[in-house]
Amino acid sequence: MSFTAPAAYDRFMGRYSTLLAPQLADLAGGERRTAELRLDGAPGVHSARFSGPDATDASNNELLLEQLKGVPTDKRGARFVCVIALVRDGELLSTFHGKVEGRILEAPAGAGGFGYDPLFLFTEEYHTPLLPPVAAAVAGTFGELFFPVLLVLGVFTRIGAVGLFAVNAMALISYWHVLGGDDFAAARGQHYLWGYMALVIATCGAGSFSLDAWLERRKPHGYRTA
Repeated sequence: MSFTAPAAYDRFMGRYSTLLAPQLADLAGGERRTAELRLDGAPGVHSARFSGPDATDASNNELLLEQLKGVPTDKRGARFVCVIALVRDGELLSTFHGKVEGRILEAPAGAGGFGYDPLFLFTEEYHTPLLPPVAAAVAGTFGELFFPVLLVLGVFTRIGAVGLFAVNAMALISYWHVLGGDDFAAARGQHYLWGYMALVIATCGAGSFSLDAWLERRKPHGYRTA
């Protein structure tokens, strides 16, 4: 038996839609954003074929922009939702879902993604104190790339450790709305461990075989590495 992918998808949805309907209704109930309301819930489960049976990512994005033309920024709220259904022998065993909030841009931006990625801007990904999200992202990326190099080389080790401690603390604070949940206890524990290790290095300094130690031996008269 052979059939096209859309036909297989429709067959699956036709068979299990009555089983999934209560879960999908609970997921969407009272949470639909303005863009979803304007599009009457579209693209929904047919997001891959939003613009027709022969849809492409480009045609789907074009249609989405066309239907939201003239809608102001504060009315373009949207979300990505993923629902997985575990089914065995026609019986729905369980469902799992996740979502991420954002809004639809007025024009595509970025490269390297797929689907609706060029039009979807995350709005609740970062909760950084003191710094705006863009500045925090730049500072965090720089810190994650630069400070580990100092530790690997064993030079200005205390500076590198303090910098990594700050980056780790900022990440923990920024993602606490996620990491603070019971499901992320392991990830939260890793951040605690990284912070402790950075504090130990910042307090004790580098080991005997580091560049810092070698420089201290070379300059015994008052020189002290960071």
